[in-house]
This record gives sequence, C-alpha cells and structure tokens, in this order.
Amino acid sequence: MRPMAGYAALLWPALYAILILAGVPIVFVSPWSGLNMLIPTVAYGMLSGFVGYLYSRVALRRLKSLAQVDQTAADQPEEAAGR
Repeated sequence: MRPMAGYAALLWPALYAILILAGVPIVFVSPWSGLNMLIPTVAYGMLSGFVGYLYSRVALRRLKSLAQVDQTAADQPEEAAGR
C-alpha cells in the first residue's frame, strides 16, 4: 500500500541511514550533543522537501506538454489528420 505522503517521505530516513552506515555524520560533543540529531533531521527534511518540490514541477511540466500535444491533435481538421 502506498504511503499517504508518497514515497518521497521515505527519502528522509533513508538518506540518514545511508550516511550513518557510511560514517559521514558529524559528531558534536557535550554542550552541543543535541545537534547530532537536530542538524541531520532538519537538513535531510529540507532536502526531501526540495526533491519533492522538484519532482512535482517536472511532473507538472510533463503533464502540460502532454495536454498541449492532445490539444493540437484535436484542433487539426480530419483531412490534415490523415483521413
């Protein structure tokens, strides 16, 4: 079953898990130890939102181009359409 928020919501924890396994996250020491979770969470959340925004723009552009193709085909007379 597809998640209600879409599959882009799964990108956020997946990026974090991949980077943890690769040993990439920066580790802060005590008084700033809370940033160990806060910075990656916010950063990957923003990255996931940006990827979702770009995907929606690309999908909208594709939909508009398909609608234009359908509209131009409907505007042509039957003789020009090959009948």
